[in-house]
Amino acid sequence: MKLRRSIRRRERIISIYKDDLVFIKSLKLYRTFCRIPYESHPKGCAMWQGKKNCDASIRKNHGWDEFFTRDGPTWAIWETFNIDAWEKKMHKKWPDWTSKQCRNARLWQSHVKAVRKTRVIEFFRQKQLWGKYAGVTEGFCLNFYLTMRNAGLPLEPMNNLHKIRKICILAKYKKGGLGEQLQKKVGRQMVIY
Repeated sequence: MKLRRSIRRRERIISIYKDDLVFIKSLKLYRTFCRIPYESHPKGCAMWQGKKNCDASIRKNHGWDEFFTRDGPTWAIWETFNIDAWEKKMHKKWPDWTSKQCRNARLWQSHVKAVRKTRVIEFFRQKQLWGKYAGVTEGFCLNFYLTMRNAGLPLEPMNNLHKIRKICILAKYKKGGLGEQLQKKVGRQMVIY
């Protein structure tokens, strides 16, 4: 795949153009992803059916265009984590552990999210985006896999992961949209990590 723009790999920042954004056509279809079975959860996400403690309820019940504009600059910031190297390190430390135990997200995910959050906050400060943009890590009918591929950063398929990328897309609030209203109501920057 030929890259249309340069990626600042050291900084892990890429510009996303309007035509790079790929959306899932309907919220109903998007919410079906919550019901995809995975290990130990044969019915999908335990928070399905819009339970009050579902952290993703805003992101799953509203489309992109209700919160954000497709015009104006949009960026993606990510942190890469080498899961294979981590697994080897854990096997040395705990030789009796299985591969599944070594790859357990509880052991590494909070650190990777914290590093990504630091990058996002620093970028907000540099570009003076407070109050104008929000950081989106999932939801709003955005297909992250295809959007990142279009932007020039192809992601590995889920069944063959060697490196995990935690991505945050910085999107501009739509004037008069729900994001802007929610921010005024809450009285602080809405950054969705």
